[in-house]
Amino acid sequence: RQSIRRGQTSFFVPKKKKEYMKKLRDVFWPQYGLRNPPLTTLVKLVIIFAFPWPKTRKTRNRFFGWEFCTKRHDLDNSVKLAQDSMNGLIFKDDSQVVVLQAMKIYAKEACVAVKISEISEKF
Repeated sequence: RQSIRRGQTSFFVPKKKKEYMKKLRDVFWPQYGLRNPPLTTLVKLVIIFAFPWPKTRKTRNRFFGWEFCTKRHDLDNSVKLAQDSMNGLIFKDDSQVVVLQAMKIYAKEACVAVKISEISEKF
């Protein structure tokens, strides 16, 4: 959310969103943040959001271990939140992400799986 007061632009980030972004950064830091400065090249981002199985789902659907999640959170909002958490830590800005693959699934445990690859400007 954005507001303008006395000619200054300020952004409001809800408390829940701030807390979730901090959790993501705490997870990303040991794996990616300990490297040299953030990436400045083009980036490919593969991200999977796993949500716990709802109690209303039949157990036979759990046989394969996962299933696409069609309820709850919008995928694009989840991706935006994850990218905002990576800004300044993994890459300088999320505008560097030029290839994006994302999916949300039901799985045994809730988690976020991320794979980051540098790509060259020449395909």
